[in-house]
Amino acid sequence: MRTHTLILDGFLSRPRRWEPLRRAVESRVGPAEIFRYDSSGMPKFESLAIKLIDRIRAIDQPVNLIGFSMGGLVIRTACLLAPDLPVRRAAFLNTPHGGSILAWLAPLGGIRQLRPGSELLHKLRVQPWTIPTLVVWNPLDTAVIPPRNTRWKTGYASEAVCTVPIHVWPIFSTKIREQIICFIDSDGSPDRLIG
Repeated sequence: MRTHTLILDGFLSRPRRWEPLRRAVESRVGPAEIFRYDSSGMPKFESLAIKLIDRIRAIDQPVNLIGFSMGGLVIRTACLLAPDLPVRRAAFLNTPHGGSILAWLAPLGGIRQLRPGSELLHKLRVQPWTIPTLVVWNPLDTAVIPPRNTRWKTGYASEAVCTVPIHVWPIFSTKIREQIICFIDSDGSPDRLIG
């Protein structure tokens, strides 16, 4: 059976930009869809996560999850609320695992949860994590401040480094796209990548 993959965009998503990755995943790994959710920053992550949980349960088989920026935290929140979710592999692309000080600029419910030290980020920090994971992080990220907050060290994660100082670069990089596909399509760990 081929594995189903869900792709989650980030803040103020533009799903069409994920079509090249979606098509590539579908041709090499199995069914793939862009999971659409309210990415306005207004809803809290818990409500977004519940919708993702419902979709994963409706698929009724193990899934791969790919989350860009805020979408990665929706994935992690879903796994926090439902630790029994059948997630086979996860990939996080420039996700603000440690939050971003830019979140102090907007008083929206979900954006407030992105502030470093928020209750949600604390819960995610101490959450047990055993899902094989690829973390694409950017030491020069221009949207997550400080950029090191896109890094997430967990015993089940392999890292890929993106050194292009553009937050959305993983969406368009063919090298990173190939690494994601190889990671979700295998049982091994990816090699280190400079994207």
